[in-house]
Amino acid sequence: MLCEHSPTVLIVDDDSDMRLYCAKALQSEGYVTVSTSNASTALEVLGRQPVDLLLTDFQLGPSAFRLARGPRPKPLLTGVGLMQLALAAHPRLSVVFISAYGDQMLTTKGFDAGKQPLLRKPFQAESLRQVVRDTLEKGATPPTSEAMPVPALIPRAHPRFQVSHAVLFSGRVDGHGTVSNLSQNGCQIQSSCMVRPDNYLTLLLSLPDAPLKINVAVVRWNRPGVFGVEFRYVEGTIRERLAQYLSTLNPSR
Repeated sequence: MLCEHSPTVLIVDDDSDMRLYCAKALQSEGYVTVSTSNASTALEVLGRQPVDLLLTDFQLGPSAFRLARGPRPKPLLTGVGLMQLALAAHPRLSVVFISAYGDQMLTTKGFDAGKQPLLRKPFQAESLRQVVRDTLEKGATPPTSEAMPVPALIPRAHPRFQVSHAVLFSGRVDGHGTVSNLSQNGCQIQSSCMVRPDNYLTLLLSLPDAPLKINVAVVRWNRPGVFGVEFRYVEGTIRERLAQYLSTLNPSR
């Protein structure tokens, strides 16, 4: 059982039985839970109270009620879309996905299972509790000090390419700069703007053929005049465009 501060978990799923199942499983471990069926209500919850972890279905359905007349409804947000908006406003928020989709469907939607924990439906209550525990513990790790220089991109799983492209970024800090050391998974940005490690940004890279949007990137390190980011969410078609562009370049030594 948890003690002192009990973490709050926001459960988002259009299946009421699944919401109840997850809530009971987590409450039995001492977590505080809040449940909703759609992304718009989830964002409202995040805006009015502290939440430690977002547990969301990968593909959310529509709200229960729709007016036949009236203003045109906003586009529905999937779980990934909800994650984007939630992290942009709450960078320290932990996220766990649940889904009944197969690997192929998740890949085509631009989901990277290596970056966000995912539970396959159906799952056992203990599996849910374990994933939530592990994710919260990982999120509680203190961020890298901005005074500690990091000599290279994190992670280094992909080759880096020396480029020089203009970039606009927005989020906690709005600004512009120049991209260098570009990879499939991140880049280095030279800029006079001050950003902090763990800040989440949206990037618009000016590539030779057309601008390329990185929906969610997280700042991993910074030094005076430069910082490094990891790409946390990139749409599938954009990721393919980036990979195609990088394939025309020679890797940095």
